[in-house]
Amino acid sequence: MLGASGAVLAATLGARFLPQSTGDDTTRVEWPMSQRDPGATGYAPTSSGPVTDATIRWKRPLDTGFAAYSVPSPVVAGGVVYAIGQELLAVDADSGDVRFRRPYAAGVAPAVERARAYRTPTVAIHNAGGVTALHGHGGHEVGGRSVAATRWTAPHGRDDDLFDRGGTGVPPVAADGTVLAYADSSLTAFDASSGRVRWREATAFTRPAVRDGVAYVGVGPGYALGAIDLETGSVERFELADGFVRAVTATETGLVVGTDDALLGVAFDGSVDWRFDDDAYRGWGDTRVAVADGTAYTGIDTADSSSLVAIDTADGSLEWESSLSVEHADSFRPPAVTDDVVYVPTNGGPLVGVERATGDLAWQFQDGETRSWSAVALANDALYAVSDDFLYALEEP
Repeated sequence: MLGASGAVLAATLGARFLPQSTGDDTTRVEWPMSQRDPGATGYAPTSSGPVTDATIRWKRPLDTGFAAYSVPSPVVAGGVVYAIGQELLAVDADSGDVRFRRPYAAGVAPAVERARAYRTPTVAIHNAGGVTALHGHGGHEVGGRSVAATRWTAPHGRDDDLFDRGGTGVPPVAADGTVLAYADSSLTAFDASSGRVRWREATAFTRPAVRDGVAYVGVGPGYALGAIDLETGSVERFELADGFVRAVTATETGLVVGTDDALLGVAFDGSVDWRFDDDAYRGWGDTRVAVADGTAYTGIDTADSSSLVAIDTADGSLEWESSLSVEHADSFRPPAVTDDVVYVPTNGGPLVGVERATGDLAWQFQDGETRSWSAVALANDALYAVSDDFLYALEEP
């Protein structure tokens, strides 16, 4: 944990506050965590991104190491892009100037949150060692060394099973001054300033989706959805009959829940409003979904291919199915959505933009022989993604 003197030093030397996430804000031109917001909507209504074509604004080397084929998505906060693999890289979102590199490795995206004790944002990373909160500006250079870079740490317990109940495969989520991450085989709520544990929930096992002070998450045993009070940690359990919960997205009107057997529309009280169980539906691993203006975007597997689909969240009906072959269930990255375009990596091929209204291909981008793309982050007029040991910023030509 951070000592008092360290907190004072960091607060004194810091710069400015990062706007705090609430779980209900979809207006900030930022992408501070995986799937953009605490609700995991993947929707950036005030960002434009490439619409008709994409070109490189800048690209910077990033050591992704063994994770080259499953690298985490970058995140964007306070005008800085953070990307992680075998190192943490921070880059100016507009110019591409490197702010700092730090020797922190992780297999999931970081989360950026305001911490009350500091004037600069906190970057939470989750890896095999535990959860670590870092100075959002990289600390301070003193005599050629970085000091005050680490704010607090929460190591995994000695007997912690990293592959159980989320493990290190679930990215941290930031909401209301809280960092939610898996530690000691439990979903844990950490105070973003101090790392103090507010509560733990041992039955949870998916990425939490936060809305109106409640974290919705798959819980065991059995087929159940949990609603956890963000302040107290109290849990309300809703039984489902459609397989294990794989992923949850929380919107202003309700939840979209991916299970082994179907994609569900679920009300906040746990009642199921609709069920999408097309014959091609295969559970899609984490069943990652983006939701924008009443439409959910995800993937389905067919016998020999895979497709991006748009599903009406009012009744579960299919709006369109793209002929585009997206990545299969075991490696599907969550889509990202603006008002015009759905962005998604294809199966071992280019990064593509799909027209949101029709599912038609708008553009595709490949830089040489790049083999695999991360999920994307969107901020202002740019798209950020990682491929083959490079962090890219793409824009409309």
